[in-house]
Amino acid sequence: MKKRILQMAVALCSVSLLYADNFEIIRMTMPEVKIDGKVCRRGDTFSDKSVIAWEKGKEQVIKARNTRTMEIVRFYSTEFQRKHAASVKDYFVQNKRMSTRSIGVSLDDLAEKLEDMRFYLVDTIGIESPVPVDKVSYVASYSVGKLKVTKTLPTAGNSFLIVRTMFEPYDTVGNIKLRISLCSKDLSEEYMLTDKMRIRILPRFIDD
Repeated sequence: MKKRILQMAVALCSVSLLYADNFEIIRMTMPEVKIDGKVCRRGDTFSDKSVIAWEKGKEQVIKARNTRTMEIVRFYSTEFQRKHAASVKDYFVQNKRMSTRSIGVSLDDLAEKLEDMRFYLVDTIGIESPVPVDKVSYVASYSVGKLKVTKTLPTAGNSFLIVRTMFEPYDTVGNIKLRISLCSKDLSEEYMLTDKMRIRILPRFIDD
């Protein structure tokens, strides 16, 4: 029996190692960061068991590539701290923000997610549309003091994009509340999805 348990334990360890994820740093909002006690910069790698030593009191972002799946992932210091995540793996387990790919297929679902999700903006946020983007337009508006700014959002694939440049020349680190509407292509008809989409604009990547 003990031998059988030992064999199972070894097998489980082997599976765990087989599917362990590593991440290559592509960009950061800071020149360097300590991961597992080692100073890391662009091009360095770390694992899903790694511990990132974020600088206290600063909003920092690491953009990395999963070397196994090639998926691009962003790690936010604010989310690590909010979820009390000790390691990268803890971050994934505890981070319950829905990815844009999992947004539902109805407009009501989309409206609910836009209000419920926590969005962080460094350069671009892509949100999957439940309707073909070549048939409609997505329009965003926000206020700066007494000035109201309205922008027709760009698209990519079947997603609409919220890009940092849409806030210029009012680009600043801080909180923005957006109104998002779904419109006909000629903008003659409008369906408001939400006026409560919350976005936190974070510092730029250092090579911007």
